[in-house]
Amino acid sequence: MNHLSTSLLGLLLLPRLLETAKRFGTTPRLVFVSTELHFWAQITKDWVDSPSPLRTYGHKDNVKGP
Repeated sequence: MNHLSTSLLGLLLLPRLLETAKRFGTTPRLVFVSTELHFWAQITKDWVDSPSPLRTYGHKDNVKGP
């Protein structure tokens, strides 16, 4: 599978998602589902509201396995 293009798409869409969230007062979601990994994802509001959501989400303290 081409995981790099999926990650790039997410990074390219992130500014638009954040702009739309601010403009319309919504919570944007971009979900990539692969196998059963979607069961592990738990996004909290403080991650979305952080200055750097991807860095916050990807921090080692927020990565958990089954």
